[in-house]
Amino acid sequence: MSHDPPSWTILLVPGAWHVDFHCQPAVPLFKDAGYDMVPLPLAAAGDSCSTLEQNIAKISHTIIAHLERPHQHVAVIFHSASGLLGTEAINRVLASQPSAIERIRIIYLASVLDWTPIVAHLAQGGFLRLDLDAGNFWCDDGYKLYDDMSREDARPFVDALTFQKVIETPVLTSDAWRHCDLTHVVTTKDQANPLEWQIKMAEDHGMRLVKMDTAHCPFISAPEYFAQIIDGVLREKRTSATIPESTMSDGGLATRPAIAANVPKMPIPVQMAAETPRCCHPPA
Repeated sequence: MSHDPPSWTILLVPGAWHVDFHCQPAVPLFKDAGYDMVPLPLAAAGDSCSTLEQNIAKISHTIIAHLERPHQHVAVIFHSASGLLGTEAINRVLASQPSAIERIRIIYLASVLDWTPIVAHLAQGGFLRLDLDAGNFWCDDGYKLYDDMSREDARPFVDALTFQKVIETPVLTSDAWRHCDLTHVVTTKDQANPLEWQIKMAEDHGMRLVKMDTAHCPFISAPEYFAQIIDGVLREKRTSATIPESTMSDGGLATRPAIAANVPKMPIPVQMAAETPRCCHPPA
């Protein structure tokens, strides 16, 4: 994978429980391709004192810092539960720098903009445990997040998962984020976030849709494949309009060859629990 002289900074914001260590498999691949890649774990991962404001501010301040570089563009990858927090962070950036719309691309990865159903799904699927006394979420079966890896290969990443502090649910203060270039990279073998939910999110918001035949965390389980897909997204012409059906593909953008063809799709049951509190910070 080669790239023209770098003009992109890529911020990788992993979902709940994940720390800087989980981002490392992909970092050298992006750097070799000429990208400046910065891991940006959620503030609530492993911090028992974390607040909603701290989580949003960490993301928005980092984006602004990189936009201060002349001619710099920023691609922000919001994985899983970071999608909602990151989207509000983008709103804050654009409130202070409206012209930054032209220099920001938002790439959602197996992401969510509504925490309530995904928390219920994960709780019922045995992914998470809530420590009410401490106000934390724990991952009870991390191997399900990386089930396209062998258990031996996944073990260091499972061991590195931390607790996630329960924080308030953010409220999107504007639709400014929708004027950015939007892509949703969906993961077809995902047990944590049902594929149909991922696709619906992309369709509801007119996002470019790119499919990866991986489990929930391809930056860990398939970093080379992940780097190729993100590189392809950033090479696409900028758009903030709804992407027509013809641009969708399995394994990448329509102009790119499928990287993992013939991988069977795995049906995922969809279940919700109406009693799940909205204040909970979802895992993954």
